[in-house]
Amino acid sequence: MTRKRIGKSDIIGEQGIALIHKIVVDMGFLWHPTGLEAGIDGYIELRDPETGEVSNLIIQVQSKATYRDFQVETPEGFDYLCEARDLNYWLEGNAPVILVRSRPSTNEAYWVSIKDYFEDLSKRESRKIHFDKIKNRFDINCRNQLISLAKPKDSGIYLSPLPKNEALYSNLLEVESFASKLYLAETEYRFSGSIWQKFREMEVDAKSEWILKNKRILSFHNLEEYPWNEICDVGSIEPFDTDEWAYSDDIDSYRKFVQLMNYCLAEKLKPNIRFDKRKEYYFFLPTEHLTPFILSYKSLLQKTHRICYMSIKIRKKFGLQGNTF
Repeated sequence: MTRKRIGKSDIIGEQGIALIHKIVVDMGFLWHPTGLEAGIDGYIELRDPETGEVSNLIIQVQSKATYRDFQVETPEGFDYLCEARDLNYWLEGNAPVILVRSRPSTNEAYWVSIKDYFEDLSKRESRKIHFDKIKNRFDINCRNQLISLAKPKDSGIYLSPLPKNEALYSNLLEVESFASKLYLAETEYRFSGSIWQKFREMEVDAKSEWILKNKRILSFHNLEEYPWNEICDVGSIEPFDTDEWAYSDDIDSYRKFVQLMNYCLAEKLKPNIRFDKRKEYYFFLPTEHLTPFILSYKSLLQKTHRICYMSIKIRKKFGLQGNTF
């Protein structure tokens, strides 16, 4: 008894259809195999990947797979000679038809729109298709071309693009910890400039992690200690748990805490980096000889560096002369 056989060409054919199926699904469309076929192996139905809505707009697909070299193959392209009866069949219907030529062993697939390609009568007579390996690649990047091919020109249909997965990296600095106490006290000073003048007279190097508003000072520094006790009413000093301000439901208290944290950051970046309040950016102070310098740091993956230059704006800010970098 002779057993039924499935030849190698049948397996290659199924592999070609499987490759088309995967690419179509990656596009967010639907693939419907025909099973029994007389020149069409299946059809693509357009689907909006965002809403899931299907459109009932289709593209018929004929698959031609091989495990050998393509005809007249070069690194740039190759040819395919259509059988006359296949070509006539593809051109007779009213639905768009694409031919997908594939080599499943290397995951290569290329396509053309049959009716568009053979609008030129001279091409129809030759029955030859030339595939460009870049322009005619059948992959997720040809999705918009398939949409244009399937939808009627006057339909006004719109399918949203495929969602892209992107890694988002924040440039915000994580606050890992902060002081456990905040201090609030009354003062006779109304303006911060007067307090800085007092510090200069005292010849102390006071820090800037404090806020003055309505003759009250808020700071992480213990205001009972020198030099803060020289500018505060010691009897009015109130200590608070920092969490009361950091997680406060009162928007004014929360904003003061954020402002205070920004002052802490500015203090940490001294003496080489300063903050421009008006422009709201940090900048590097000029080097001694106004030369560029290398800033080393660790990126997401490895240690790296950047060359930092002085901008014209910063030069003008500090009244500097010389070459511009």
